Amino acid sequence: MGRMSFGLLPRVILAVAAGLVLGQYVGPTFVRWCATFNALFGQFLGFSIPLIILGLVAPGIADLGKAAGVSSP
Repeated sequence: MGRMSFGLLPRVILAVAAGLVLGQYVGPTFVRWCATFNALFGQFLGFSIPLIILGLVAPGIADLGKAAGVSSP
Protein backbone atom coordinates (compact mmCIF):
# COMPACT_ATOMS: atom_id res chain seq x y z
CA MET A 1 0.00 0.00 0.00
CA GLY A 2 1.27 3.46 -0.89
CA ARG A 3 1.47 6.39 1.43
CA MET A 4 -1.57 8.65 1.28
CA SER A 5 -0.75 12.27 0.48
CA PHE A 6 -2.81 15.36 1.13
CA GLY A 7 -3.03 18.40 -1.07
CA LEU A 8 -2.09 21.87 0.06
CA LEU A 9 -5.60 22.99 1.05
CA PRO A 10 -6.27 20.05 3.40
CA ARG A 11 -2.86 20.63 5.00
CA VAL A 12 -3.65 24.30 5.59
CA ILE A 13 -7.05 23.45 7.07
CA LEU A 14 -5.47 20.81 9.31
CA ALA A 15 -2.77 23.25 10.45
CA VAL A 16 -5.36 25.93 11.30
CA ALA A 17 -7.44 23.41 13.24
CA ALA A 18 -4.36 22.15 15.09
CA GLY A 19 -3.39 25.73 15.92
CA LEU A 20 -6.84 26.47 17.30
CA VAL A 21 -6.81 23.36 19.47
CA LEU A 22 -3.21 23.86 20.60
CA GLY A 23 -3.88 27.52 21.36
CA GLN A 24 -6.38 26.51 24.02
CA TYR A 25 -3.76 24.59 26.00
CA VAL A 26 -0.44 26.41 25.71
CA GLY A 27 0.61 29.34 27.85
CA PRO A 28 1.72 32.83 26.93
CA THR A 29 5.40 31.84 27.16
CA PHE A 30 5.04 29.48 24.21
CA VAL A 31 3.12 32.10 22.25
CA ARG A 32 5.86 34.67 22.95
CA TRP A 33 8.50 32.19 21.82
CA CYS A 34 6.61 31.52 18.58
CA ALA A 35 6.18 35.26 17.94
CA THR A 36 9.90 35.82 18.50
CA PHE A 37 10.81 32.99 16.12
CA ASN A 38 8.36 34.37 13.55
CA ALA A 39 9.91 37.85 13.77
CA LEU A 40 13.50 36.57 13.55
CA PHE A 41 12.72 34.24 10.64
CA GLY A 42 10.88 37.03 8.84
CA GLN A 43 13.88 39.33 9.24
CA PHE A 44 16.18 36.59 7.96
CA LEU A 45 14.02 36.02 4.90
CA GLY A 46 13.76 39.74 4.26
CA PHE A 47 17.55 39.92 4.27
CA SER A 48 18.38 36.76 2.34
CA ILE A 49 15.80 36.75 -0.48
CA PRO A 50 17.22 39.86 -2.21
CA LEU A 51 20.71 38.35 -1.95
CA ILE A 52 19.49 35.11 -3.50
CA ILE A 53 17.81 37.00 -6.33
CA LEU A 54 20.94 39.06 -6.90
CA GLY A 55 23.06 35.89 -6.89
CA LEU A 56 20.84 34.32 -9.54
CA VAL A 57 20.39 37.38 -11.76
CA ALA A 58 23.95 38.76 -11.73
CA PRO A 59 25.55 35.76 -13.51
CA GLY A 60 22.88 35.94 -16.22
CA ILE A 61 23.59 39.62 -16.79
CA ALA A 62 27.33 38.91 -16.84
CA ASP A 63 26.82 36.20 -19.47
CA LEU A 64 24.84 38.65 -21.60
CA GLY A 65 27.70 41.14 -21.33
CA LYS A 66 30.28 38.57 -22.47
CA ALA A 67 28.30 37.72 -25.58
CA ALA A 68 27.44 41.34 -26.49
CA GLY A 69 30.24 41.81 -29.03
CA VAL A 70 30.16 38.30 -30.47
CA SER A 71 28.04 37.59 -33.51
CA SER A 72 26.75 34.08 -33.99
CA PRO A 73 27.45 32.25 -37.27
